[in-house]
Amino acid sequence: MAVTRLLFAVPILIVAAGMFAPGFTSATPLPEGPNVVGMVQAGFSRDSITLHAGDRLELANTSNFLHVVTLGWNSLMEREPGAPRFGGRWGLASMPHGAVYLTRPWDVPGVYHLTCTLQAAMNLTVMVVGRPAASKSPGISR
Repeated sequence: MAVTRLLFAVPILIVAAGMFAPGFTSATPLPEGPNVVGMVQAGFSRDSITLHAGDRLELANTSNFLHVVTLGWNSLMEREPGAPRFGGRWGLASMPHGAVYLTRPWDVPGVYHLTCTLQAAMNLTVMVVGRPAASKSPGISR
């Protein structure tokens, strides 16, 4: 009798786990590039990133979780004066597994924050600094 219940319950638990708890591994590789931040399950692949004014940030969901990214902190959407317009009409970027989102240019130097509205501990600090000075090649004097 107990074996019959167990044989009945196990498949239901497996199906429920697949529906409500995404896998804990990821097969999607992170794109290459200096301004790329990945998403690994319930977090970003790093805590912060430094961009130069005019750079764009590339977010890549390499996890099996759905992420909804916005400007703000601890899942709370906040205005970030100077930050580029983010996401779609509502200021949100919905990112299912494998999605890549390229932001608009970050033109104003400052410190900004991105968060996932679904995972409160998922926060990213974006530091924007001025453009690096153009290197001057030594001139030939005559």
